[in-house]
Amino acid sequence: MIRRSHFRFLLLPIFAFAMLLLSHDSPLQGQTASTPGLHVLSGTYASDTDKIVFRFVNNSQKHITAYSVNITVSSGGNVIQRLGYGLDMLNAVLNARCQAHSDTSWNGAIKPGDTYAESVSAGLDKNKMTDSQPVVQVAVTGILWSDGSVEGPDQTIMNQYEVLREETAANEARVISLLNAHQADPDVQHRLSEITKGVSLLKDITPRVKGPQQGATIKGSRIAEEPPVYSELMVNLNNIAHSNMPREYLEAYVSFFVERSNRRIALINSTLLSKPQPIQK
Repeated sequence: MIRRSHFRFLLLPIFAFAMLLLSHDSPLQGQTASTPGLHVLSGTYASDTDKIVFRFVNNSQKHITAYSVNITVSSGGNVIQRLGYGLDMLNAVLNARCQAHSDTSWNGAIKPGDTYAESVSAGLDKNKMTDSQPVVQVAVTGILWSDGSVEGPDQTIMNQYEVLREETAANEARVISLLNAHQADPDVQHRLSEITKGVSLLKDITPRVKGPQQGATIKGSRIAEEPPVYSELMVNLNNIAHSNMPREYLEAYVSFFVERSNRRIALINSTLLSKPQPIQK
């Protein structure tokens, strides 16, 4: 039996991106602040932290697993900043399901009736501010629902999130055999070392996902990001190797990792089956 302790694993984060949109780019998409299922309540600027805080409520009967918004900040009637922001919460849902051993929990998503708040770094040029309190407009551009359907005037980011989810599942499948390797090895440190070498090799041969760079202009270059599954593994393997019970913690982590991978695949497959199909004419 694995003993419980205060040791905590690093879990896969939610996928978030932020982009700086140049003021002379195309007009802001989604000028209406809300979609039928997601109503924007407010958007404000906190000068002490240089953050934009926005709140909205899920008015639908479905769970929101990802969303994207466009944000404009105006001062004295002039636009001084435009931002694009998106968030995929699937990893938070899966982590919660593993911790609760539940197939039906939607903790981590925005549930029906939930009021949700988020803060985003603004990066405002204070020299352009003519008002003490700039006007913030938040426009919902995309929503990914729990049934796999997508809503909003700009579904590009939601489609990218769907691709990222499948790529994450594929990366997890690649490393499960590594985690299960050398189980009979009496030297747990040697086992950890071999797993780490395997992960390093996978990092080198796996094509990197290209995503928007934090703070990059929408017309700017995109960076190739290391798959977060490998980043999580390297940190946790190192922490386990330096723990006081490396064998117990490794077995616990392998068990968690496999369970989360299985849940991810099951959720993706069930979403594909329940996803509304276009009507054939």
